[in-house]
Amino acid sequence: LMKAVNGNLNSTQMIARLQEGTTTFPISSDPSVPRCHVPTSSSDIQNLECTCTPQTCGAGMANARKAVAAALRPIAAVQVPVNVSPGLPVSLQGGGSAAACNHNITAYAWSTVSGSNPSGIANANTATATVTAPSSGSYTVRLTVTDDASRQDTADVIISSTSATTSAPANAGNQACLVSIVVVSVAPVRATLLAGSGTQTFTTSVVDTTNTDVIWKVNNITGGNATVGTISTTGVYTAPATAPAPATVTVMAVSTADTTRSSSAQVTITSPATASSGGGGGGGAMDIFTLLAAAFAARRRRQTRIG
Repeated sequence: LMKAVNGNLNSTQMIARLQEGTTTFPISSDPSVPRCHVPTSSSDIQNLECTCTPQTCGAGMANARKAVAAALRPIAAVQVPVNVSPGLPVSLQGGGSAAACNHNITAYAWSTVSGSNPSGIANANTATATVTAPSSGSYTVRLTVTDDASRQDTADVIISSTSATTSAPANAGNQACLVSIVVVSVAPVRATLLAGSGTQTFTTSVVDTTNTDVIWKVNNITGGNATVGTISTTGVYTAPATAPAPATVTVMAVSTADTTRSSSAQVTITSPATASSGGGGGGGAMDIFTLLAAAFAARRRRQTRIG
């Protein structure tokens, strides 16, 4: 869930924000219940009720809602220079910070949180700020980034006479929204229709995207044509007037969200003559004899009933 809303989170950040979103362990209503302690040896067994602490039971109990809320906060990133010299400018770049999926960084704010900053901060409300390295000692500058939902994250930089160090990443990443794989399916996957009159309605299922629209094609022709049959934007396929060669055509649904993703169905078109004769038979003369034989047989049956 956390990764789904902020794909830029690395494993360390994930753990920290999972701990940030925990629910505090319950505390016994009995004031005589002691706090749990870290055992000093294998024989130091606490076999009576005690109240959990972060040192004994961890940060707290996992809370999915709070963990996702913590994951939605932006990630503050700072790129620091490799070389720093006493009394010279130090450029701090926070442009690599990133917001969660579908959000943007809207504000940068640099401030001095400890130590003595000899010359203040230039461009303190922009992505890139400039400070001066002290002649001795050190001080700490903090970057606070804010996103369009007023959520924040911070990153500290320690400035000394010879270095600028931070535990923040130089770049938060550019995959806040995880890449999803669109999957398209078509139903039914096979159909047999009569040329000149047959129709078939196809339905689609498109997942992993909010855009479920598809482009319908017949034999890779958008909307089809008179030779292979046509298909409407709602998936209604109409067979051509005569059976094509080959008689089986491919109906395809292509995702508009990702045109590399598609699904297809096979439609076999039969001619009226083939359908009525069961797929075989001769020409006109044979048809006449067949009809005459059928008429003669029917006459014999009538005569039998009368007799």
